[in-house]
This record gives sequence, C-alpha cells and structure tokens, in this order.
Amino acid sequence: MRRALSSEAGWSGQTFFHQEGGLRFYGMLEITEDSKSIVLVRAKMSISFRGAQIWSMHSDGRCRKRDLPFLRRVLLDAYARREFIGGRGQIHYERGLRAYGNRPSPGRFEAFCGSEKVHKVPPKGSAVYQVTSLLSYAGGLLRT
Repeated sequence: MRRALSSEAGWSGQTFFHQEGGLRFYGMLEITEDSKSIVLVRAKMSISFRGAQIWSMHSDGRCRKRDLPFLRRVLLDAYARREFIGGRGQIHYERGLRAYGNRPSPGRFEAFCGSEKVHKVPPKGSAVYQVTSLLSYAGGLLRT
C-alpha cells in the first residue's frame, strides 16, 4: 500500500519557488511510502523566463527513509555552492557511515541524465559497497 508521508517524516509534498528578475525557479517533491523502510521519491525542478518554461529536470527512485536527511544535505550543499553536476549533488560525498555517488552523462545544463546512489561506507580493506538508495534523473533546456 502506498501513501503520502507527512512533512514531519522528511520533505514530502513540498513545493518551492524563487524569483530573480524575469527568472522563476520552481521545485516540487513527492515522497510516497513503499514499505516500512523504503520510500519512492519523485522530484521536478523547472526554470521559467518571463512566464515561459525554458528548463526542466525530473528525478525518481527508491530511497531508504533513513537516507533522506543525508541525501537532502548532499543536494543542498551542491545548490548552496551553485555547482551544476547533472543537476544533482557532487560526484562523491562521504559523511560518517554513508557515501553518495553521482554519475552524470554528460552533465551539461543544456541536456543531461544520470543516476545517483547512497551506500554504506565499506569497512577498511573491503571493496564491497552496499547500495541503500538508487535514483535516476534527466533534464535540460526546452526548445520552443
């Protein structure tokens, strides 16, 4: 059974926008419970110029609930530094027992797609990574 999570459980059902001159940035996030520990994540971001949508990005995937705060931190950190790496977080980010990997292709603002994952940091001497969350994304400029 799938049901929407409350905003207390993360950042479910949130929308935001930011305006700078003729540019408007819009984002929407939906988190739906898939099981006791897994959620489905869908997000859309867009940029409009003088009322016409000129850029769009979509992402979706499965994520462990306990990875959501970590994933949010990774993305907000990249956005705060105004980095564009396929529209998501940096190529590699590690904090505590979790690590994030982003594989953009080709990673340009005009057109991109890729995947991102959260995994447990392996013990020293081990090369085995246990992926706990996996998402994909795509987007780019819209031609009119």
